[in-house]
Amino acid sequence: MAPAVGRPLPIRTDDRWEEDLRIDPDDFDELVMDIARRAGRSMDDAAHNPFCGKVTTVRDLVTFLEHQPRAEAAEQVSPANGASPTC
Repeated sequence: MAPAVGRPLPIRTDDRWEEDLRIDPDDFDELVMDIARRAGRSMDDAAHNPFCGKVTTVRDLVTFLEHQPRAEAAEQVSPANGASPTC
């Protein structure tokens, strides 16, 4: 049962992006780019991240981003200069 729109949605570390949170796979990369930017993480060389292609839960994404370098102040994360955790 999907939560009602406008109601708080508790997110747990073991929630899966597609099955539990119902994030469309086509929207996932853009969502990750936005989260990385807000977290101050660069997506450069994401393909070399040992967790690349292994992100299925919220915990996986946090771990993936922890293994990404910090973004420089002027750096902008965009699909043109980075990769997604789906690699």
